[in-house]
Amino acid sequence: MATVNRKEIMDNCLKMIKTKYPASVIGKYSDIGKDVDIKTITTGSISADYVLGKGFARISEIVGYPSTGKTTLAFTTIAQLQEREPDANILYVDAEYAVDPSYAAALGVNMEKVYLLQPESSTTAYDIIETMIKTGVLDLVIVDSIAALVPPEYTEKEIGDAVQIASFARLTTQAVVRINRLSNQYDTHVIFINQYKDAVSPSGFAGGSGTVMGNTNKYAPGGPSKDFYFQQILETKRVRQIKKKDGEIVSNVYEIKSLKNKVAPPYRKGEIVITFGKGLDLVRELIGLSITYGFIKQGGAYYTLLEDPDAGTPLFEDLKPINGETKVVDYLTDNPEAFEKLRKLVRDKIDALTDNGKNKIQIGMTEEEVEYRKELEEMTKKSN
Repeated sequence: MATVNRKEIMDNCLKMIKTKYPASVIGKYSDIGKDVDIKTITTGSISADYVLGKGFARISEIVGYPSTGKTTLAFTTIAQLQEREPDANILYVDAEYAVDPSYAAALGVNMEKVYLLQPESSTTAYDIIETMIKTGVLDLVIVDSIAALVPPEYTEKEIGDAVQIASFARLTTQAVVRINRLSNQYDTHVIFINQYKDAVSPSGFAGGSGTVMGNTNKYAPGGPSKDFYFQQILETKRVRQIKKKDGEIVSNVYEIKSLKNKVAPPYRKGEIVITFGKGLDLVRELIGLSITYGFIKQGGAYYTLLEDPDAGTPLFEDLKPINGETKVVDYLTDNPEAFEKLRKLVRDKIDALTDNGKNKIQIGMTEEEVEYRKELEEMTKKSN
């Protein structure tokens, strides 16, 4: 019986497939791994990167109610990419016609090097996005927002005229499907921003004000089918405010949650701080995390910055306790070396607790809480 050369047969099959379908990627991972591995773009925030799994993947969605930090997070991601790659090609689709260049600049974005698109219609926007991705040199696209990219019939028909049911969802899903394929083919990152709306009952009577279940139900415009194609869906929600002694609000704290994640464990949570006139406040975020993990010890109004919480070793040999959180913010802002050193200590601690992201813990959990979570997981395994 003749010996079958299995390798030769498979090699010939692959050659035939590649000739017939040149745009498709097929082969052993050892040969094509570099082409299919998903790269991420950091947000610059320890909490956000942890929740996402080192940063935004190839195609993602940020969703939340108005004024919950969605655009700020997108701008900060642009700034981080420009810092790492000064010549990066970035397209910002301002479908809401509301981009603020001065605010973007305050967050570190060089708007002079960002391609800005204010489309006349949703179909125009999606067509331009596809065209620019196909160049093969576009690094990042920010779509702000899906909610604003309504079908052309919304603007072409007379006010009050009915539009086709589900036309918005069909248009958005078709666009996301096409962009997902192109972003993979040309290695372009795409971040869609979306905005929750309250679900309205057809009768207009549910919840007493036309909203379902007393204004608790919500939906993201564009239909549910589009979510299948996102590698990540990040939800933002405001949870509290930071005020001065006189009651003036200076910052908002937002909870961020991973509703879907294909590159890291989903359902992780974290918090980011956005300060008015400044944007994403990495210093206040770092202070909060440092207190949680013991690198800042708080005693009354005094804050002690530590390199080794167990030994009580100060961050720097001559560093004394600092009176008041505001002065801690000023110290870390004026001393980049101290900020970066403390930041690295916190990052290393989180990586150690999460085993580089393998354990499904929430950022901000203490070591005792982590151990308790592990005990529960072990008990669950034994009971099963």
